[in-house]
Amino acid sequence: MEKILVIKNLNMKFGNHSVLKDIDLEINQGERVFLIGPSGCGKSTLLRCINHLNKPTKGDIIFQNINLNKKDVDINLIRRKMGMVFQTFNLFPHLTVLENIILAPTKLNILDNKTAIKEALELLDSIGLKDKANFYPGELSGGQKQRVAIIRTLIMKPSLIMFDEPTSALDPMMTKEVMGLMESVAKTGITMLIVSHEMEFVKELATKVVFMDKGKIIEEGTPQEIFERPKSLALKEFFNN
Repeated sequence: MEKILVIKNLNMKFGNHSVLKDIDLEINQGERVFLIGPSGCGKSTLLRCINHLNKPTKGDIIFQNINLNKKDVDINLIRRKMGMVFQTFNLFPHLTVLENIILAPTKLNILDNKTAIKEALELLDSIGLKDKANFYPGELSGGQKQRVAIIRTLIMKPSLIMFDEPTSALDPMMTKEVMGLMESVAKTGITMLIVSHEMEFVKELATKVVFMDKGKIIEEGTPQEIFERPKSLALKEFFNN
């Protein structure tokens, strides 16, 4: 199976504080990898290092056979193939839903304006939000905002989508809406790397689960291995808390 992302000996420090310590991780094309672990263990920082929102202190991040830590790499070109969905939506409040979605593909000349609008409306229609195309983010619910944020990522046709706790700011009903869309995305075969505290969702959707604690990867395996046969004391305690 083709590897889409390989992380070797990744370290990240903020001042004297080590946030990530000797991270090694491989993700294959089409995998749905969930990062779990206590708050503050480094999960979100790992995502931000992968797309260089935080520059790693040491180590290698190899995405589609390109080492992102090399000086001559154009990270903005790489980010076109590496979508990121944040927990706080990050929609532009002064742009309509449609304008938010088509902004990146048209500005980067990936799609012409007519094609971008057509694809955006089709994507919105697929999640029942076509009638919200000319609404502003402030007129949407949290679940609707997050689904628009996912659609905005999908129109770029990335090879990898990273989700940083996409349901953490949502109530149970809105969480269900967003999870439903993520399940639909998973069926397309796109590679997904997801930080989540929703353990039932992890069990249902993951092909691989990675448990982190104190900046390190402690265990990784299938959902069955992680949830039914945890090996480390840290993972057992995490499930018991």
